[in-house]
Formats: sequence, C-alpha cells, structure tokens
Amino acid sequence: MRAMRAAVLLAACGLLAACGKERQVPAADEAPIPGSIADKVTRAVAAGPEWIAALATVDQWPLDDTAQFVVVRAASGSWTCFPDQPGTPRADPLCADDQFFRWLTAWRDHARTPQVNGMAVAYTLKGFQVASTTDPMKARPDSGQAWVELPPGVLIAMPDAAAYRGIAVKRPAAGPWVLWSGTPWAVMVVPMADVTIPVAATPAKK
Repeated sequence: MRAMRAAVLLAACGLLAACGKERQVPAADEAPIPGSIADKVTRAVAAGPEWIAALATVDQWPLDDTAQFVVVRAASGSWTCFPDQPGTPRADPLCADDQFFRWLTAWRDHARTPQVNGMAVAYTLKGFQVASTTDPMKARPDSGQAWVELPPGVLIAMPDAAAYRGIAVKRPAAGPWVLWSGTPWAVMVVPMADVTIPVAATPAKK
C-alpha cells in the first residue's frame, strides 16, 4: 500500500514538473474576440501545460446536464480542455485526459460511480471551484456559503480508493489532500508549488 501511495505522489510530481515552462502571453492587440472560438480555445488550454495546447480537443460544457458536450475544436490528442464550468462565479478551465473525461462525463450524468479503469488526471492551472468539500453532487453552495476555491494544480482520481490512504482528507497548509474522501468520487488535489493557506495554531495541552 505504501508503494501504491508513493507511485501516485511520484506521478503527481512528474505532472507538475511538466508545467514548468511558461506560456507565451499574446500581445493585447492579438487577443481573440471574447466569445469567439479562438477565445474559447485560448481560455480552455490555459488550464494545462503548454504541450497540451496543440493536442487537446476543446469542448464546451453544456448548460443542460442532459445535453452532450459541444466540440469547439477537434484534435487528435487524448486530452480534452474546457474553457469554463457553467454555474461557478468565475472562469475555471480544466484539461482532462481520457480517463478523467470519463470521470467528468459520469459526474455530470450523476452516475453512481466514475467508471474509470486507471489513473485519471486533470490540470486546473487557473484554479477550480466546487460547491462542497463533502458532497460531490452539490451543484451550488448552501445559502450563505461561498464556493470552495481549489488552488492551481492537478486533480488525480484513482479507481481504487485504497490508493489515497495516508493522504490528508482536509486541506493542509501545504501539499496534497483528498477531496470528497469517502465517496466514489474522491480525487486527490495536488496544488502547485508555493501554494499555502494559514492554519490556526493547535492549543497547547494543559
């Protein structure tokens, strides 16, 4: 089990290392027209490392959960990028490999399980938003509650929940943790380097 956990973390480190090359940001006068196909493609592929950009299919997430994903740009690679997740307050693009695309399809369809048969990987280098840290099917936060901000990084879903043993189930000050732990939709969130959050000090024992 320790070897399995180490293999998952090692794979995550390799995926983050692939993000090291900085993107070339187009000049202001070269920016695509908002809402155009070029704009959707640019925003979508920004979720992943540069090597994904030319290889990924770009899909648009439909507003209706019963509808199919809309292909914005077809490509020959095994990655699919989305410019945004509808319903969230801000743009949160995502790039998914073929396994994580299956995970997303099942999640959108409210299936009982993700139905992945191998490690599923998604890049969220612009961050991502979810409605709940405990309920993967919650579409919106409860009244008065804020959206949960996930840091820029990588999401990893495994077909065997045992792979997550020993990894934090609540967000630590730094390092990976398991979102939606204890459900079939558990995913490991691997933040980018130098992403930290304040943690309250532990009271001293009397």
